[in-house]
Amino acid sequence: MQRTPMTVSQASEYTGYAKAYLYSLIRKRKIPYYKGEGVRGKVIFAKEELDDFIFSHRVATEEEMQDRAREAVAK
Repeated sequence: MQRTPMTVSQASEYTGYAKAYLYSLIRKRKIPYYKGEGVRGKVIFAKEELDDFIFSHRVATEEEMQDRAREAVAK
């Protein structure tokens, strides 16, 4: 699988997230990223992994929640 590298600035523009928010996610290790060698290595994101991160936080619809509730009660 080929990955498309993105800088923090590019990732910010792509996702719509502020750079400060991306750095906060990095500090908390909540988002996948790569770092160059050394203490001051440049942070790089893989576009495909950003997509996975963004789309992993889907919120269910009201109908889906009701279906889940009915299934739980039926058990």
